[in-house]
Amino acid sequence: MVKHRQEWGEALAELTGDEIKLGLYRCRKEKTWPPSIAEFIELAKPRNPEDWRHKGAAYRYFKRGLPKPRNKEAALEAIRGIKAVL
Repeated sequence: MVKHRQEWGEALAELTGDEIKLGLYRCRKEKTWPPSIAEFIELAKPRNPEDWRHKGAAYRYFKRGLPKPRNKEAALEAIRGIKAVL
């Protein structure tokens, strides 16, 4: 059992964190039984550029909460008014 874990450890050491994450994701979606080391490495490699697209919200387009000020002086005056109230 220890040798088996060592073999997996050596194989995983050659993969990046993103590749391991992709391999685990594909194991859950495509396999009904745990893969061999060679099968896991194959699952961990990207098949197309779509596999590497970050799916985090940090990279998604977001709509601004307030519109961009059209008049810079009016915006600065509004900020001064807010600061005065505080």
